[in-house]
Amino acid sequence: MLPFVVVHEDGVKKLNFPRLADEYKPAVKIPSDKTFTFEFAKMPREVNAFGIDYDADAREVNPVIKIGKLQFSFGNLHRIRTLELRAIYDNGKYVTYTALMNIEKTTREMGAILDHPSNSTGNKTIILDIFSRIKFLS
Repeated sequence: MLPFVVVHEDGVKKLNFPRLADEYKPAVKIPSDKTFTFEFAKMPREVNAFGIDYDADAREVNPVIKIGKLQFSFGNLHRIRTLELRAIYDNGKYVTYTALMNIEKTTREMGAILDHPSNSTGNKTIILDIFSRIKFLS
């Protein structure tokens, strides 16, 4: 994930801008029924995640379901979105990380209208980058 905004004692710095689907391909394709967790070299005291559609006529910001301190689920969120992670560290530093992702609606979700969802079993997917690791767990 790329750092986007850093807020610290010396002010606000924009390091990058979120990648837009019109200009970039998603970094990863993820089934929407996967839970995932973030790992950090230095543990933040608070983490929140959002699925954002920056390309929409009116920007759509959807919170991602928080299951544990660092574990999340997309719930019924799908399509190409920017996954935005907002982390607050003990020293007061606030950092926002972003990655463009294709969150795919699963067959289970498409069939949920007609039937009750079942437990899925899938392979664990790990995405690595220089700032953090995101593990997608089944």
